[in-house]
Amino acid sequence: MTPETTEQICSRLNLAFSGEKLAGISERMDRAAEHVNAEKLIRAKDLLKASGIPARHSRAPRLMDDDWHSALELVSSRPDGIWVVHGKPGTGKTQLGVEAIRAACADGHSAQWVTTLDLLITLRDCFRADSKRDEIETLNGFTSKKLLVLDEFHRRKGSDWDSQTVFQIVDRVYFKMHRLIIITNQTELEFVASTDPAMVSRIREVGGFIDCKWQSFRST
Repeated sequence: MTPETTEQICSRLNLAFSGEKLAGISERMDRAAEHVNAEKLIRAKDLLKASGIPARHSRAPRLMDDDWHSALELVSSRPDGIWVVHGKPGTGKTQLGVEAIRAACADGHSAQWVTTLDLLITLRDCFRADSKRDEIETLNGFTSKKLLVLDEFHRRKGSDWDSQTVFQIVDRVYFKMHRLIIITNQTELEFVASTDPAMVSRIREVGGFIDCKWQSFRST
């Protein structure tokens, strides 16, 4: 039997998948793509709903300036980055964290927004005699998120237990190669002076400090 030429093979394949058959395959592929996109959208909405972002910041943000958008791009630039977003009140720091969460959820990644005080209170609650929470499981619950936004860092009391707990959080995120955004009204110097040098070292290694030195959006 004489082997088919390349032209004959291509002609036979084109014939097999021409006309209605090809249209049917294309239609099924389109339906499958729509189904996948719908599932992704549902998952993104579920992840965002579970992220704990504050209701006041849940809507699309007002028009921000170029510096703010550059800061948002920076905190999203690497999946294992640890960033300290610092500056005066009203400069859109919390909104920046929320938008980073929104983008992470849209990509199918888990995320969590929490104030530093609420996180510490939740962990302290584990030590009550009647508590049903386990400290390690609770800590893992926060640091297992692909993105953790720790807001109002400057409001922690600064006790030895608080400092050690915060270091544990940064340490776990660092070794898991997840992303962490710390939001504070402190200056970089004030933050460095109030935290463990090893913690600052990890931040500088995989991320850094973002100074929100632009004008407050609340005054415009």
